Amino acid sequence: MRHADRITTIQVFRSLGIEPSSNQSWSVGLRVANLYIKEFGEQPPKENRTKTCGVGVHCFALYPRDWFDRIAEIIHTVCEEERRQMDLFAHE
Repeated sequence: MRHADRITTIQVFRSLGIEPSSNQSWSVGLRVANLYIKEFGEQPPKENRTKTCGVGVHCFALYPRDWFDRIAEIIHTVCEEERRQMDLFAHE
């Protein structure tokens, strides 16, 4: 599969209208990478792409485009977990 036929977790976040925090991005990235390793037995391919801020490059893990829904589900789970965690401290 060519790298052009793949997506990044950041692309999925943005398609959902979410600008992730660093914590969200790392948490989702780790979960998706672990899922990929479990399914394929190896790390996802990576490619240097322009950073999200537009300056410089960053190594991004690349996933099959048909993983969009899987990644979106993980994003929603992470965001919900984070929201619940914040709710715990809001009542103190």
